[in-house]
Amino acid sequence: MKKIFSFLLLVSLYFAIPQISYADASCNIGKIFYDNGQYAKAFKHMNKLARYKNACAKYYVGVMYFNGQGTKKNIELAVKYIDEAAKLGYPGAKGFFDRQE
Repeated sequence: MKKIFSFLLLVSLYFAIPQISYADASCNIGKIFYDNGQYAKAFKHMNKLARYKNACAKYYVGVMYFNGQGTKKNIELAVKYIDEAAKLGYPGAKGFFDRQE
């Protein structure tokens, strides 16, 4: 029984690790768009990821709503997304609004 449990655990980890890496890599693609000023592409890319509880994507969607980058400025949605990113533990999301002038 222990062998079956160990095997199932290893198989589940094998399939989970690529998904985690894909989510991180996909967020990095969105960051590249964002850093290059391609805000519409970044918003479209990150908005799709944000639906899957990707903390990085939620943070960037919130920032783009806050600044009106790639989408219309919407402070209410900015607060929602950045708060969700903070709850998911994304660095920089906590205290984001305190750092704004």
